[in-house]
Amino acid sequence: MMQLHQKLTDIQHQLRLGLMSDVIQRQWQTVLEKYTRFCSTYWKNKLRQRAKKKFLKEGDENHAYSHAVIKQKRSQNFIHKVVDINSFIRDS
Repeated sequence: MMQLHQKLTDIQHQLRLGLMSDVIQRQWQTVLEKYTRFCSTYWKNKLRQRAKKKFLKEGDENHAYSHAVIKQKRSQNFIHKVVDINSFIRDS
């Protein structure tokens, strides 16, 4: 991550100096996309870990809480109906 951040900083510095070539702009765009993707993935994983810790802690302390979370997850994942290629609806 630090390498991407450093590259991004270097390219932004070149752009501030007025070096506006197409190559530098493409490099900036590529590095910015990689950096944004990395940060997004990093924070998603970090939040998932926190959520798992909270679930394990509160789930152990509160049995009803853990069952409510599991019940909600099952209802979200439940497939209520399927439409086939002939537009026939199949309820479950």
